[in-house]
Amino acid sequence: MTAAEISVRVLSVVLLLLVAGCGGGADEEAPPVADAGGTEAADPWVPVSETAGAPVTEFADAEAVTLPQGHFRVRWPANCVDVRTNLRRNETDPERYDVVSATGLVDGDSGCGFTVWAWLNEPDGAASTPELVMSRVSALIEERRLTIVNQSPVRRLGMEGVVAYCRQEDQGLVFWIEAYLSRGRTLLVAAWERGDYMFEDPEILRFFRSVEFID
Repeated sequence: MTAAEISVRVLSVVLLLLVAGCGGGADEEAPPVADAGGTEAADPWVPVSETAGAPVTEFADAEAVTLPQGHFRVRWPANCVDVRTNLRRNETDPERYDVVSATGLVDGDSGCGFTVWAWLNEPDGAASTPELVMSRVSALIEERRLTIVNQSPVRRLGMEGVVAYCRQEDQGLVFWIEAYLSRGRTLLVAAWERGDYMFEDPEILRFFRSVEFID
């Protein structure tokens, strides 16, 4: 079994918690889910959401930019350059988009970068589900051959999701991934750098805390 396959199996445990958190009935008690605030983790491999004591900021970052096709806003880190978008139109309604993504590179190191993906419409017309959210995280982990170091369910701005910190050993990269379910849509955010110092970078923390759907 490869490291990526092991990582996906570990992530499936978080899926069970995410499903319970999103689909619990009125008489069911969902497992505790951490709120993602603006405090850095003391241990870089402990999810930020688990160590944050401050309340979640419920308003948009003043320096965030809006991508109207993707219905989301984001504040790119100061070293983010050459941001490019990828738009997948709806097959039956060309005025709508099914998937919108934006990717920027780190200035001076094209091997590192930042991406936001928004899945707005599912192919069958149904709403996104916790299983679809986790399958998209798993696909990214498998594609990049990542090994999960730590992961946790997370709740932010009314969105339920998962945060995963991973390594890409052959490239010497560290990945920070967050994925959310929001009103039947999937929002996936990722950053990758060449060292654990990314967890101490306030620009990267602010990048993750700025991303949100605008409607």
